[in-house]
Amino acid sequence: MQAGNHSMIHPSRQRGAYLVMMALLLVVLVAVAALVLDIGRVLVLRSDMQAAADAAALAAAAELDGRADARERARGAARSLLSHEGRFARVRDLLDEQGLPDEAFSFYCVIGSRFDPDDSEPGFTQYCTGAQVPGEPRKYFSTSGADTNYVRVSLDASMAGGGRYMADLFFLPVLAVIGEETATEVGLMARALAGRSHIFCNYPPMAICDPFEGTGDRFRERMTPGGHVIMKQMGANQWTPGNFGFLQPPPAGPGAPSVARFLADEGQLGCTPPTFTTQTGGMTQQTRRGVNTRFDQYEGPPHEFNPARYPPAPNISAYPLDQTTEPGDARFGRGDWNFEQYWQQNHPPGSVPPSGWSNLAPPTRWDVYNWEINHDAIPEGGQPTPEHLYTGDYPPPESVAERRLLHVAVLSCQALGLTGGKSSGVIFEPDGFAKIFLTSPVDTSPDAEIHGEYVGWAGRDDKEIQVDIQLYE
Repeated sequence: MQAGNHSMIHPSRQRGAYLVMMALLLVVLVAVAALVLDIGRVLVLRSDMQAAADAAALAAAAELDGRADARERARGAARSLLSHEGRFARVRDLLDEQGLPDEAFSFYCVIGSRFDPDDSEPGFTQYCTGAQVPGEPRKYFSTSGADTNYVRVSLDASMAGGGRYMADLFFLPVLAVIGEETATEVGLMARALAGRSHIFCNYPPMAICDPFEGTGDRFRERMTPGGHVIMKQMGANQWTPGNFGFLQPPPAGPGAPSVARFLADEGQLGCTPPTFTTQTGGMTQQTRRGVNTRFDQYEGPPHEFNPARYPPAPNISAYPLDQTTEPGDARFGRGDWNFEQYWQQNHPPGSVPPSGWSNLAPPTRWDVYNWEINHDAIPEGGQPTPEHLYTGDYPPPESVAERRLLHVAVLSCQALGLTGGKSSGVIFEPDGFAKIFLTSPVDTSPDAEIHGEYVGWAGRDDKEIQVDIQLYE
């Protein structure tokens, strides 16, 4: 019987093959371990870097207040915030002008957020004068501090001084000992986009055309606080400088009932982007009723307006207009109302007004109104409340002095093309809101005049213009 052939590997060769395999496996295990350790470290550094970028963007956005030096201050705020030691960078003096050069900042007018006007709105090209961002159709660059609302901060190893954003690899380079070529560093990048939006809140659906547009002057510059303003309703399909028209309340849509409700309580409007839509049509009676709830006048069906929902102001006194007006335009007074006559007719005989108040130096009607609220309360066991103060079951606590202070939009009607009909646009500088104190109820004459006193221009410190600072990307 012939024995079969058997192949056999020599034990020494087998051990050598195992050693080679173990060596290769060891290299792989070392590489994987090094990769895991370095990736974990890079991820931690990248997270720190993103947090730094977020903080820098928010600090920069807080400086975007529309002033000429806003962008310069935004860069300074970001650099100052991140001037500390940063473990994601190679150097301790982390983000000075070398670490955050000017190219690290991008400034935008709009980015397509819910607070931004659409680029189809009339006036948008004046609101945003910069070019559209390539590849991002809803973003537009800003051209100055005045139209800058958003800022992007980029920490990028590819920019000047970007060597600060290179992270050294500690473990993978160990493979070089066994002849393996590996990276010794990796570039980090983080970006953050933040914005400061000005949101208009609680303003009634009413606007006037800037009567001084085209004259080289503006309402906010020309008008003196304390002068009376007579707002006359615009004719059908005609927007006339100095006269008022209605706006469409965004939450409710068109229609006289909606406009009237929001005139009765503009607080229902909430906050909106800086846009408007005009509301056409005759709405004299309903809108007049809405305004006059502030004077304890409730007309129409009981369900339409009632003091429980639309309380009167705590002071329902009517104040006279000025004695002299601007040359050729009786709509605008000079603040010389007959204070002494008003005081005699509305205050007890012998009562003395505050020092300095007289016809020689008349106080504003707004000041008198507030003084009367604060000083004419009924003392315990004293005389009845003066007739000019409301004495009914209302007002409830929410009825405050500001019930008679309206923030009326002042628009550049010529520039916006507002000549009648339904139109939309953007409210931007030099347009804005005039604070108008209602001096008397709206009359029932065909003119439907609204009499008021110009208190001042609504600035960004007013509670009706809120600032929203947040991260977007």
